[in-house]
Amino acid sequence: MAIHTTPDSYTKLLIHSDTSNGSTTFVDSSPSGHTITATNANHTSSLAKFGDTSMHFDGDGDYLGVATSSDFQLGTGSFTLEAWVYLTVVDNHYNIFDTYSPGGTNGFLAEIWNDNTIAFYSEGGVDWQTPGGTELAVNTWYHLAWVRDGNNLRMFVNGVQQGSTVTLSASDNYTEGVLRIGGRPVDYHLSGYLDEIRISNVARWTDSFVPPNKPYSVVDDDFVTDVAGIEDDGSGNTTFGRDIIVKSNPDEASTDTIFSVQDKVGTPLLEVRADGIVTKPYQPAFHAQPTSAQSNITTGGVTIVYGTERFDQGNNFASNTFTAPVTGKYCFQVSINLRNLDTACDYYVTNLITSNKTYEFTFDPGMSTGEGDWNAWNWAFSVLADMDASDTAYVQLNQETGTAQSDINVNGTWFSGYLVC
Repeated sequence: MAIHTTPDSYTKLLIHSDTSNGSTTFVDSSPSGHTITATNANHTSSLAKFGDTSMHFDGDGDYLGVATSSDFQLGTGSFTLEAWVYLTVVDNHYNIFDTYSPGGTNGFLAEIWNDNTIAFYSEGGVDWQTPGGTELAVNTWYHLAWVRDGNNLRMFVNGVQQGSTVTLSASDNYTEGVLRIGGRPVDYHLSGYLDEIRISNVARWTDSFVPPNKPYSVVDDDFVTDVAGIEDDGSGNTTFGRDIIVKSNPDEASTDTIFSVQDKVGTPLLEVRADGIVTKPYQPAFHAQPTSAQSNITTGGVTIVYGTERFDQGNNFASNTFTAPVTGKYCFQVSINLRNLDTACDYYVTNLITSNKTYEFTFDPGMSTGEGDWNAWNWAFSVLADMDASDTAYVQLNQETGTAQSDINVNGTWFSGYLVC
């Protein structure tokens, strides 16, 4: 099965070929949705790199034309041109990507040279660049990529750079917006097949890489290394039997989201930023404090009243009580600010009472009869509590013996917590 995602904003052209045999309809799956016109080329089920079909070019006038667009006026900016290529005839010039304008000074050719190696022509700039390297053979799939990173041009076959990096300049300025694929009206027509054609206005790779092993925008644009580990368990769930690696785009800002889990209407449930910060907007968390003081607390115990919620993410706190929405480990923090402590009191006990266990914190002020009552004291503690779904947690303060004169103050008294795992 395939898990499809939306191509990123750097993708300016994306042509899959998972369609019906003989179809002459070519669809751009990039955000731009360019119109593609096929001249003789078609999809065929006789051979496919991914899915059911690939794009067939018989070497006799076949090519694809893409409507003129500023997306292909790459200028002097970074770009990546890439496709899977399968040759049936060698020892010819074959255009893969072509914005060359005869007589002009602003196009390029990304092609296979007549010695069966990858090549690039920069009109008005560095001219022909033939790095040599791997000679493409017939009846074999190859991943070809031409990558410009600033003024550096690199060519890759199956993820391995061919020859040295070519230095470009301001003269290598590609402003032609007409694009042809697999040939052009007069010559350089491909004999073979293409699959997964993509143009991006970013340098996807600047060093050796593992070629993609699935269609673009399946799971992620950098490709998980083994699609065989992704399966449908038959009950509406997708299982991942292999590691999943998500890489950010080369130009990603540190605050950009590189991975997101969303609900069915697109609301983010979990997001990972490029700088490693993880946010979970619906993770249960709360912080509450009293609205007013509880005066003259009685001996034997009172439930602390938290009338003000600073925040309650998930709406799980009400009537002084937190209710666990799911089973897990919850971290709670309790702080008590007590006024007018009684000398006659043996000690004070704060109880965090959950459905599974009561967590006790005992405070003995150690006041002697001669020194008189204390005006104020503050103590706090935290607990990692094991809770089942629908379990509750609340706080009680017990004064053991003495006079009912102590007051729970607003400032310094609070109850907070969050789901840890």
